[in-house]
Amino acid sequence: MDPAADSTTAATARDTAGPGGNDSDVWDLASLDLFACFQSFSSLGNDTGPLSLRHLNCNLDQLHIASLMPTREEFDVLKNKAFASVVILLYLVVILLGVVGNTLVVITVAKTRKMWTATNMFIANLALADISVCVVDLPLSAYYQLTDDWIFGQFLCRAFPLLFAVVVYTSSLSLTMIAIDRYILVLHPTARRMTVSTALVLVVVITVFAVTIAAPIAMYSRYVVIDDALLNLHRRYCIETWPNAHDRRIYSVVTLIVQFVLPLVLIVALYCRILGRLRERVKNSKSRKTKTTKMLIAVVTVFAIAWTPFHVFVIISEFDADVVKGKYFKFVDAIMRCFAMSSSCINPLLYGWMNDNYRIAFLGIIGRRPVAQARIRAEEDSESVMMVTQGTRRATQERLSSSSAGV
Repeated sequence: MDPAADSTTAATARDTAGPGGNDSDVWDLASLDLFACFQSFSSLGNDTGPLSLRHLNCNLDQLHIASLMPTREEFDVLKNKAFASVVILLYLVVILLGVVGNTLVVITVAKTRKMWTATNMFIANLALADISVCVVDLPLSAYYQLTDDWIFGQFLCRAFPLLFAVVVYTSSLSLTMIAIDRYILVLHPTARRMTVSTALVLVVVITVFAVTIAAPIAMYSRYVVIDDALLNLHRRYCIETWPNAHDRRIYSVVTLIVQFVLPLVLIVALYCRILGRLRERVKNSKSRKTKTTKMLIAVVTVFAIAWTPFHVFVIISEFDADVVKGKYFKFVDAIMRCFAMSSSCINPLLYGWMNDNYRIAFLGIIGRRPVAQARIRAEEDSESVMMVTQGTRRATQERLSSSSAGV
């Protein structure tokens, strides 16, 4: 479940804080009851015509909150210009750096034939996913968080949370495939490596799998128009209307495990084995293979650090709304999402800093230096030769040792 897709509703339904003093408990109780009011949208079928809150299961306190919430700062700190400016600035930085950096990554891989390896195909797929979320998801999310008004219609209401879920799946599973490829390369250097064709097929499989698993989010997302002249309230919402809270919670837990926990555990286990093998080769510790592995481990570390707070926030808000309730809910949600997506602008920096090929290619694209392509070819070829040579040497030594033991 993606809390940002309906965080406006969540803030309205569960997390609205009222005026201070003795009245705060009354306002909190009314706002908690408002959750049932918004959940009654799910019983209205597929009708997307304007609705009146008076026709739903809403009492007078709830209607009063609903009519005031879009404009009152005591219900939502994002109505404060200072808080809103912080969110806008952070989103702009992540979007701009993410789009520029990941575009460089995609161009580098696409234009440099010698970089057409399985690992780089997954890196390019990761970059494309980051570009899509920076171009589509983050701008829409920021607008909705700040205005409480979903102006993008029914189609994007379903596609918006689906895209975000698919991107997270794509990121974690692409990093898993990279770890598997590096595991084969380092621990079984003479074995047949994953080909580019196989990598591209796996990219398609990952995408189809991600869309399939994330489909319930799109299925239960709904575009609702509230038009109530008596309350002077006209708002458009994109909300998740699950059959019941139990199903939604089960889906949230399964998503967390499949989307984040299991891939991360497998990745950590694989890289522990990889590092263990590399430590045995002390003399080659400064080789390109080690540098590339360290770069990929850094990417995984950034991914884990960036996304863990967001996933913890999702689970806590799902099972215990009181922990994250109040006027700061939407602000925290926006910051968590922005922090999670910060990995999209950090990854290209890691590639350029820790990988010679990407650094040379980035400089070549920015400065239009064709000589960089030749340098990349030489480095890529030498890496392949080095890996095969080391693997052959190791296999030969093992055979000789076995023969000597037999004699």
